[in-house]
Amino acid sequence: MNKKLIAALMLGFSYVSVASPAMAGGGDAVAGAIIGGTLGLMLGGAAAHSHPVRRPPPPPRYYQTPEETRYNMDIQTRLNYLGYNAGGADGVMGRRSRAAISDFQYEAGFPVTGRLTNEQVSVLFSPEFEQAHFNPVSPNAPLSNPPAANNTVAPVDQGSDNAASAPADTMADAPEVVSNDPAPSSTSTPIKPLTGANTTLSFSKGAPAFFGITLGQSYDHARTILTENGYANCTGTGEIVTCTSDQEGVSKRFKLARSMDLDGQPIYMMDSDTKLMVDVEKSVIEGKLAESYPELTAAPNRVISDNANCALKMAKMPDVENFLDRLEIARDNPDQEPSDWLRGMIDTCDIFYKANVAEISGGYDVRVVMFKGTYVQQDFANLEEKKLNKVKNALTF
Repeated sequence: MNKKLIAALMLGFSYVSVASPAMAGGGDAVAGAIIGGTLGLMLGGAAAHSHPVRRPPPPPRYYQTPEETRYNMDIQTRLNYLGYNAGGADGVMGRRSRAAISDFQYEAGFPVTGRLTNEQVSVLFSPEFEQAHFNPVSPNAPLSNPPAANNTVAPVDQGSDNAASAPADTMADAPEVVSNDPAPSSTSTPIKPLTGANTTLSFSKGAPAFFGITLGQSYDHARTILTENGYANCTGTGEIVTCTSDQEGVSKRFKLARSMDLDGQPIYMMDSDTKLMVDVEKSVIEGKLAESYPELTAAPNRVISDNANCALKMAKMPDVENFLDRLEIARDNPDQEPSDWLRGMIDTCDIFYKANVAEISGGYDVRVVMFKGTYVQQDFANLEEKKLNKVKNALTF
C-alpha cells in the first residue's frame, strides 16, 4: 500500500481518538475548541501535503576516466578475439560484456561473477590460456600483454555495450573495488582447454553421422535408414519428427528436423538419446562412442563447431536442452515471433556437434546432437522481410 495513504489513514484515526472523549465530557465551548483544533490540524495537514515531497538527492554521477575506458576496451578486444562475444569494444561494460566475462570465468575454472579480478585479467591475457583455447596460438593475436594493472577499480558497468547509446560521460555505477583474495591459479586449478578446437570441422572419418545419415541429406533417405535400423515408430508429420526404438535394456529416441520449404527436405538437426541399462565400466561406453566419433569425443567438452563462441555456449548439456526445446517450439509455431534468445543462438551457432555420456540409475544415457542452422537462419530472415513488407504496404500513402 502507498506509504502516504497509510500515513493519512493513521492521522485520521488519531483525530477520532482525541476528539471523541472530549466531546463526550465537555460543553459547547470545549466541543467547539476541539472541533476547531481538529479542523486546524486537518487543514494544517492538507497544507503540509500540498508542498512537494522532499526526495533524497540522486547518486553522484560517475564519469569514466580515459584510462578506465581504454582499460575496458582492451578487455573487450581480448574477449572478442578469444570468441567470447563482448559486443563492440567501446569501453562500456554492459550486459553483453558481463556475459562474455562470465563465459570466460566458467571455462577457466573461476567463480562466475561477471566481474574480473586482476588475477583473472592476467589469465585472460596469458599465452598459456590462449594456447589452450585455440591450439595452436594464432600469430595475429591482438594485445599479447594485458592492459596496465588497475589495482583499484574493475571495468565499469554502464548498462550497455554500445557507445552511441551509453556514452562514457553518462551516469554509471561507481567503480567496484577489486577483491585482493587470491583467485584460482593454473597450479591449483588447471585451466580447462576451451572449446575452440577443431573449428575447421576436419574429421578423419568424414562428418559425424547416424547410421551414415549426415546433416543436409534428405528426410526420405533418413527415414529409410532409420527404419532399417529399428526406428519404425515415428511421430510428427511436420518439421520435427521423433522416432523411437525400444529393446530389452535399451531405449532409443531419435529426433530430427527437416526443412519443409526446400526440395528434398534436407535435415538440419539430429538428436540421438540412448538409455542403456547395463552394468559395465563407463570406459566401455566411452570407448564405443569414440570409435564412431573420435574427434568429437576428444574435443574439449565434447563440442565441435566452426565458431568457438558457439562451442562455448553448447559446452553444457542444459544449454543444448534449452536450445532444442525452444527450437522445437519455434518450428511448431511458425506464425509466432521466435525469442531473442533463440535468434541469438542460431546466429551464433551455424553448425555444431555435441556428445555426452551421463550415468543414470542402472546404466548410462548417451546423447549425440548435430545441428546446421543455415535453413533456420534463412527462415528467420524471411520472417523479418515479411514484417518489413507489411510495414511498407501499410504506410503506402
